Amino acid sequence: MAHDPKMASAVDALQVQDLTFGYAERQSKLFDRWSHVFSRGLTWVTGADGTGKTTLLRLLSGALPGYSGQLTAMGHDERISPVDYRQEVFLCGPDRAQVSYLSPRDCFVVLRHLYPRFDVAALDRHATGFRLHDVWQEPIRLLSGAFQRKVWLAAALSVGCGAILMDDPMRDLDEEAASYLLQELDESSGDNRQVMVIGSREAATGLKSRSNVVHLG
Repeated sequence: MAHDPKMASAVDALQVQDLTFGYAERQSKLFDRWSHVFSRGLTWVTGADGTGKTTLLRLLSGALPGYSGQLTAMGHDERISPVDYRQEVFLCGPDRAQVSYLSPRDCFVVLRHLYPRFDVAALDRHATGFRLHDVWQEPIRLLSGAFQRKVWLAAALSVGCGAILMDDPMRDLDEEAASYLLQELDESSGDNRQVMVIGSREAATGLKSRSNVVHLG
């Protein structure tokens, strides 16, 4: 369901207005003048495969060019102030090959310099929660898919951006890690500290805090 972007304060939300985007190989557009306001708290973007969940998250992160419409994060327009926009939006997904040669430890050092509100104390807690200290010095590209995902989940929960995007974050996680992630999402949602947007086939159940659902397709 689309919402009027005027419903939330521009400095507290990730806003999408009249978003239009499609791939050349598809006859129809994935998004056609689509609008929504992602306010602080947790929002699940759900839908079957091929409905545009990953594409939407990549668009919101500023990683996909060729769209029309307006994307605004915490008051920063993606086209007018791209650097400020990207410092407010962090995408946790599989496309991080540019730093895969680094160890988790060195990767987090880089992220601390890129994101001024990076929370070192939070990182230490999440590294423990995801058991990353066991692979602290190993190149990320040599880690299992589950551990690579844990690295980026720990990063997403620590960078301090106004908007955090997670693409299918539960995939490949063991039961302990999945439970820890849901606990952290529940806590963040309850505090309304950030805009949290999660792409998944369906929303998780059993959370104590209220969350919103945007269904695609």
